[in-house]
This record gives sequence, structure tokens and C-alpha cells, in this order.
Amino acid sequence: MRSLRAGATLFECLMLTLMALGALAIAALAAERWGWPGALLGLPLGFIGILGGLNIIAMVGVLIERDWLPRCHQGVCSGDWRTMFGDYDIVRFGDDFGYRCRCGIEYMKEGRRFMRRRPDGSLEPYMVWTWPRGYVPDDGA
Repeated sequence: MRSLRAGATLFECLMLTLMALGALAIAALAAERWGWPGALLGLPLGFIGILGGLNIIAMVGVLIERDWLPRCHQGVCSGDWRTMFGDYDIVRFGDDFGYRCRCGIEYMKEGRRFMRRRPDGSLEPYMVWTWPRGYVPDDGA
């Protein structure tokens, strides 16, 4: 944790400047339309609006940052979306396609479910994708 005397970072200063300029622009637009009451009301509403917009952008960034495929059963391999399928290779199982991680564990995707493929070809529930948490353990229900 930073010391309280450390001051603000460059990013924090830029964000505050962006929020202040956005609030001033909205206040100026409101003042042009409704006069000084519009300016007084537009400044805090503009500040809150810009803050809300930045929060929405941050939420989209967090959702984009989630893995494309879940971590493997041993927790070693990841399905990072930036490298297409991460540590997984696409493999063919008869007529179906699936994934094999670097550990050698095979998986198949059925809808939102990520199923672990046993050596006999049967599938066992592993993870399921839910909004907004991403992949969570699948209880098989």
C-alpha cells in the first residue's frame, strides 16, 4: 500500500483531469441551454456521468480479460484468449472436436459446459460458464 504522503500517480492525475474536463463540458452545455441553474446542476451530474462511463469501460475490460477456456484440472494450463486457445490444442475425437492441455488431459465443450473427457470416451462435468463470473465448477446438475 502506498503512503498517504506519496501523492497521486500520473494515471490518477490524468483520470481526474479527464473527469473534470468532461464535467465542465457537460456543465457548459447545460448552461447554454438552461442558464446558470443548468451549469450548477450540470457540473455534478457531468462528473457522476463521466465516472459512470469510466466504470462501464472498466467492467468491459474486466470481462474481456477473462480466460477463453478455463484452467485445466491440475491448474497449470490456461485458456488465455490472446493466444487463441492458450495452452490447449484442438484435437479430434472421432466426429467431434475437443481440447487437450499441455498436461495431456482431454476436454470437450458442450454449450456453456466444459467437460473432462475420460479415456473410455465418457464425459464428466468440469466447469460451466456463467455470467458475470466466467467459468465456475460444474456440479453436473
